[in-house]
Amino acid sequence: MIASKVVALVAFAVSVHAASVGGFNTTSADFVPFLAMGQVAAVELFGSRNTQTRLIAQDLNGAIAQYGIVNGPFTTGQTQFGSILVPATEDILHGTPIAFTAIGNADQGFHVYFLSSSNRLREYKWTATVGGRYGSGTQCPECIDNMGYTVATGSNQWLYALENPTTNVLRVGFVSPGIPGTIVEAVKVNDASPWQLAPLPN
Repeated sequence: MIASKVVALVAFAVSVHAASVGGFNTTSADFVPFLAMGQVAAVELFGSRNTQTRLIAQDLNGAIAQYGIVNGPFTTGQTQFGSILVPATEDILHGTPIAFTAIGNADQGFHVYFLSSSNRLREYKWTATVGGRYGSGTQCPECIDNMGYTVATGSNQWLYALENPTTNVLRVGFVSPGIPGTIVEAVKVNDASPWQLAPLPN
């Protein structure tokens, strides 16, 4: 899944050397172009990859892509890889909000949440045992796509995702057009349990 170095990925392909970058005084700046539309989600991973930062974004072609930076923050790190998680040929909202959370520790896997063109909540899931999956039905029977949840449009269109590393309870927050004026969470206790929907409690 992880390439040994940066792979060709839209505007992510070329390292650039410059004496001055955006007003920063650098004598030998080495940076990777990063062009994304919409929001960017970021997580610093735990486990054996606890110095790795993952950025998840929608690239300019419309695909959901991931980027891996190792050895801590940008001041000390290095971009190690980039890859497409969900291709642009899939049903993905242009400028979709994105939420990202790890499963337990980084060695177990992660979830990425995004929207379809009809504002339906979708999921990409990667685990060490199965690999990457997305979609509904047999493609990914435990993915949130199967629930048909829709997300409000306009300024209320956002997502968040949390997973407890001890209990593995998974939570995805958004504004539902069916319950306007508050946050709702889709909650899944484990892969075998059903998704449950609940508004922000009293």
